[in-house]
Amino acid sequence: MNTTIKDRQLELLISLQKIDKEIKIFNQQKEKIPEEIESERQGVEKINSEINQLNGKIEQAKKERRSKELETQSKTDLLNNTKGKLPNVKTNKEYSAVLQEIENLKSKIGSLEEEEIKLMENIEECQKEYEQKLKEKEEEEKKYLEVKKIKEGELGNLNKHLEKELNHRKELATKIESKWFKYYEKVMDARDGLAVVKIEKNTCCGCHRSLRPQLSIEIRQNDSIIKCPYCSRFLFSEQMIGVG
Repeated sequence: MNTTIKDRQLELLISLQKIDKEIKIFNQQKEKIPEEIESERQGVEKINSEINQLNGKIEQAKKERRSKELETQSKTDLLNNTKGKLPNVKTNKEYSAVLQEIENLKSKIGSLEEEEIKLMENIEECQKEYEQKLKEKEEEEKKYLEVKKIKEGELGNLNKHLEKELNHRKELATKIESKWFKYYEKVMDARDGLAVVKIEKNTCCGCHRSLRPQLSIEIRQNDSIIKCPYCSRFLFSEQMIGVG
């Protein structure tokens, strides 16, 4: 079959569509890479936040423990002073009152010491969790840096491929008649990046609407560049140049 100028223009448009599909894929892959890197970084930030929260809990518990220790010491001093009053007590009533005060102080000191023990246990538990989180942070940071390095390498390769395809597109565009190229760009913008499609069983593969039998015959004859009457995309038959 002889190749006409129209055939050649359509072949160029089909090739241009293939390139634009590749460019679209490369750009989509490029967009994902920063998101993937950011996802790993957020993993590190999450652990940092947990570490900071634990550190805050530990510091608060230590502060409360110091406060309990001071209060316990104060009550102990008061207990010792109260015990010192016993030899000087003259009546049974006064003696009973001092004994009751001593018992109250002992009870209060006992409660304070129990609270101190609970705070110490809490600090120890938080400290263990804190140490574990530090190990997890180290692992997450290592993972993040590895992923970042890999993804930045992928981004570099994608940019190389993208530059190659863009140069190829620029070269190809110069071979397409201006009116067809402008129309192609217009349809690309209007039809989500798909301006050239094949027909299958008399159906446009762009909008999936049935075409008139005569129109399908004309497309297969390759005598002219034909557009879909419904979606305005360029149409070609797969058997024309063996493209899918």
